[in-house]
Amino acid sequence: MNKHIRICSGFNSSQTHFITSTETNYLQLINTSTSSPLISSSSSSSNNKTEWICSNARPLSIVEDTGFNGREPIKPVLLKAVCERSLALSSDIWSDAFRRQSYLGRTSHGIDDNWTLYSFEIFFIPFNTPNKNASNMLKVLKEGLSFYNLIPYMRDIVWVTDRGSSLRKILEEYEKKKMKNQQLNDQIQEDEEEKMSDSEESDEDDDNNAFDAQQRPLTDQRRQHHQQKMINNISNSVTVKVNHLIILESKILFEAKRVVDLIVAAKKLVKYVELININQVLEDKSSPRLLQCTIIRWLSLSNCLEALLKSFQPLCEIFDERQLNKERVEKINVVLLEKIIEFLKPWKQVSTRLQTTNIPSIYVVIPGVESLKTSLQLTSNDTKLSNEKGNNY
Repeated sequence: MNKHIRICSGFNSSQTHFITSTETNYLQLINTSTSSPLISSSSSSSNNKTEWICSNARPLSIVEDTGFNGREPIKPVLLKAVCERSLALSSDIWSDAFRRQSYLGRTSHGIDDNWTLYSFEIFFIPFNTPNKNASNMLKVLKEGLSFYNLIPYMRDIVWVTDRGSSLRKILEEYEKKKMKNQQLNDQIQEDEEEKMSDSEESDEDDDNNAFDAQQRPLTDQRRQHHQQKMINNISNSVTVKVNHLIILESKILFEAKRVVDLIVAAKKLVKYVELININQVLEDKSSPRLLQCTIIRWLSLSNCLEALLKSFQPLCEIFDERQLNKERVEKINVVLLEKIIEFLKPWKQVSTRLQTTNIPSIYVVIPGVESLKTSLQLTSNDTKLSNEKGNNY
């Protein structure tokens, strides 16, 4: 270490030396020179830099590193939370453009017995795999979970991520492997039972052949039961992949279909306005710009519909001035649009509160749910009243 210090820039061995003591810092530099203030300041700055570099260097051995020892007190906390099904893990993937290396990080979230929200960054490990398909990502994920013995509890963890499709594929890959292992264990167990049954039959006397003939169908029944069990497992795995939106679309009520059609028409109109660049003309008319709806932003639909309602009249005027095809505009039912916006307002308020509050959002969930229940009851009563008056929109 002294050799390293001596070769550092601006270091003068005649003016500076080390004092090693168990009561002082690991490396402590003391300037004994009485030179000019400029030289003293330069030397002091150099000494401080050297001390900062040397004193704050972490051990190269992972066993001696503070992060390794810090996992031990966290492990029982995570295991207790996952056993109570109250552990959530959020993930993100970072890419280092300079090193051309990707990393997977996981943060745990939970609530202790005193209803205190806690959060730990439990691991941050590199992707040493050729690609990021589901199988390789599952390997990296298991590598990180193995630090805390969480692999057996993967089904009990609440997974939170902004890359929903990637995480879903990872968990599907995990379920497939687990199902194959379960089927293999069942097959081995069935084979062992058959071997035991055959050995018991071979030990019996020839006088019991009639009894053996009655026992053989039981083996066939067990085989049929095992086959039926495998079919049920396969059907369950297929059921998970069913797109319920497609199933519901064919059975959707006519009134609800009108709402869906209006939302789709509004999104197409906004996209068309962006395409032909009319937003600037709307701003010149003191109207808000139309905002596109994105599927990953759950508040963007409400913002999109509100902007369209406020700019609808100026938008019609622009279409007339430019002699544009008004087919997209004519599909917008303004009355129904107002009803949809009014219906979405409570949901927008609750969502905004959850996202912008300074306290843990878990405390806002129950009041938010009760608020939405109240708004739904009021909406239901308004609908009944309008139906009685014959004003069914």
